[in-house]
Amino acid sequence: NENQRPERVRSDHLISGRPGGKILGPYVVKKGPGITGSQRKGMPHVARIAGVNIPTAKRVPIALTYITGIGTSSAQQICDAVGIDITRRVNELSDAEVLKIREHIDENFTVEGDLRRETQMNIKRLMDLGC
Repeated sequence: NENQRPERVRSDHLISGRPGGKILGPYVVKKGPGITGSQRKGMPHVARIAGVNIPTAKRVPIALTYITGIGTSSAQQICDAVGIDITRRVNELSDAEVLKIREHIDENFTVEGDLRRETQMNIKRLMDLGC
């Protein structure tokens, strides 16, 4: 047909097993993490606090609100208690600072699974009482 666009074949997208060995778009098939250990060395690791992967590009108080049970005021209190400036981003934190945050949360807050469990038990208790 004359109105169709001509086929684009890019050498970096050839896959055997396809008719003609051609792919017309930027399709990439990946399996696994996509990077090797040596490539990972230069990348910042993900901060994991209370079983939650904290987003690394966000400011610390905002990132802490991704943890169930920590709101904006609690996140501010954590930053003040640990001594972290609220304008810093998570990827700028050292491992020691992340550890301080983690320990402070474990000591002073009920978060994630424990909070959910406690809430469910309270609901069940109130239902048994007939409230």
